[in-house]
Amino acid sequence: MNPLKKLASQTAIYGVSSVFGRFLNYLLVPLLTYSFAPAEYGVIAEFYAYMGFLAVVLMFGLETGYFRFRAGGEWSADSVYNTVLRVLIIVNGLFLLLIYLQREPLADLLRHADHANYVWWSAAILALDSIGAIAFARLRAENHAAQFATIKLIEIGVNVGLTVFFISLCRGAFETDPDSLFGALWNPSIGVGYVFIANLAASLLKLVLLTPQFRIAFFRQL
Repeated sequence: MNPLKKLASQTAIYGVSSVFGRFLNYLLVPLLTYSFAPAEYGVIAEFYAYMGFLAVVLMFGLETGYFRFRAGGEWSADSVYNTVLRVLIIVNGLFLLLIYLQREPLADLLRHADHANYVWWSAAILALDSIGAIAFARLRAENHAAQFATIKLIEIGVNVGLTVFFISLCRGAFETDPDSLFGALWNPSIGVGYVFIANLAASLLKLVLLTPQFRIAFFRQL
């Protein structure tokens, strides 16, 4: 394929997946603002603001470093990828352990003492997404645009779908009949935490779909 045509087709795939993903997330805003009081919805905005900052910190610029050293030619592409992935797994594993041990003090500090699980779920999402980011970087580097976009869209679709399922269907069923099949899945004490649960489930599924990219790092020597 002509290099320019290949570039244009891959750019279109990456662009469409990104724009469509943002559009789906945007559709959740009316649902969330209608379903929760401003103070409750503010919890979501607050935690995702923290997560946006920490997502950059937990990557340590290694995604950019991966592309740079991969293209440098001094080390093999596999060696660079394996090293970066292993570093991210170790660092994010330690981050998760630290947050788990300190989730209650952190919840107190953030004035969410009754919802320490929000802190833990947010940390888990961050760790999974940081590890997944380097696998996505490999797909981009190896020109697997279709696979990249497919996994991204599945992740976003599951996130949006589960959010609607919990907040619309399960909550409605609980208000009608708490003992019903779907009503039993809704816990009022969790509330906006179902947004984090949906995101966490989507991030877990994403890593499962990226499993072939992880096997490479653990079954090939540096």
